[in-house]
Amino acid sequence: MMRLSALVLAVSLSACGGSQMLTSPLEEFDPAGAMLVQEGTFVGTPGHAVSGTAQLYDDGDRVVLLIDDFSTTAGPDLKVYLSAAASNVDFVRLGDLRSTTGRQAYLVPESTDLNAYPFVLIWCERFSVLFGSAKTQ
Repeated sequence: MMRLSALVLAVSLSACGGSQMLTSPLEEFDPAGAMLVQEGTFVGTPGHAVSGTAQLYDDGDRVVLLIDDFSTTAGPDLKVYLSAAASNVDFVRLGDLRSTTGRQAYLVPESTDLNAYPFVLIWCERFSVLFGSAKTQ
């Protein structure tokens, strides 16, 4: 029974088509000593107002996504993704959206090729809906 449950979970996770890497949001990140490598501005979708900037920083030890001056329409189960397009077909899940407003930072997994994932998405997993995206290249 335990094996069957694990198999069902693995199949359901892979059905999303994206990476299941999940990191925790960083409590604090100071970009002062880091190099800005990519940046973009959020654009909402019809019915979902999203604004702010998405900035990717490299501090020599890690890459961090900093979302700043941020605001989004509230929604259930909102996640932050790095994605190959403005959809959830090929993505890296960075974690739960911490807040619908303000500055927040997310650790990017070490093996992530930023050139392969030029979009930052605010995605509602429960209903598979894009709230907004920022192209960062």
